[in-house]
Amino acid sequence: MLWQFSDFAAGEYGLGGDARSVRAAFDALLARAARAPIPSGDLTFSLTDIREITFRLLYAENRFDWLGRFLAALQAEQPLPPDIAFLANVRGWESPPPGPADNSVAAFFLIACSDDVWPRDPARYQRELAVDSRRYPFVGPAFANIWACAFWPRVHHTPSTVDGSRVPVLLINSTGDPSTPYDGALATRRMMPNSRLITVPVSHHAVLGEYPSPCVEQAAIAYLIDGELRDLFCPATATPLRAGTPTPPRLGLPPL
Repeated sequence: MLWQFSDFAAGEYGLGGDARSVRAAFDALLARAARAPIPSGDLTFSLTDIREITFRLLYAENRFDWLGRFLAALQAEQPLPPDIAFLANVRGWESPPPGPADNSVAAFFLIACSDDVWPRDPARYQRELAVDSRRYPFVGPAFANIWACAFWPRVHHTPSTVDGSRVPVLLINSTGDPSTPYDGALATRRMMPNSRLITVPVSHHAVLGEYPSPCVEQAAIAYLIDGELRDLFCPATATPLRAGTPTPPRLGLPPL
């Protein structure tokens, strides 16, 4: 997704004339922030802040304009434009109302730590962090670093089974989803013969409720109210969400 954004931003925002130049400008900004937080009006943005905000905005291609303007403001050490000033507040975990934030974090780690076997040796994380920080300067440090899973007790459980031939599930997935790949939706569709899949040809996570698509919304309503199920292709929205939107979307994603 970072290269996709780089291609989108080429020739715009003063970040570079082509995708490679935009990526180089982004990496240079991270290097600056690694030395000292970058001032932006009355605020400062640390290396972790920039990574986290970028990570959240890369979850949807219709947030790329916000990301370009955010990076341009930091590059010039200028205040964030008023319509994207809310980005300064998404530097941590957002909990769905009305639950407290620690409930969401605990639930996230319970799932993540139970899904796999995590190494226990902190030295291994140190070695992998050093390597991945050089190899993948944007996300390497976040995903190679040690998590609480290294210290939690092993969870032994029997996987639940679902009779896929009986469950009528409506699946919704974009073809370029950066978090839950479209191949996974196709595999689930095959595993559950009574399911149906809505396909949207965009790069966006959590399409329903965040990507403005009347086609998707109407199909979801028909499923929830009348149980209507059908495979459906919903075209990309002609005018996706961009800067100037009155109500910013929820950007609550797992903490880095």
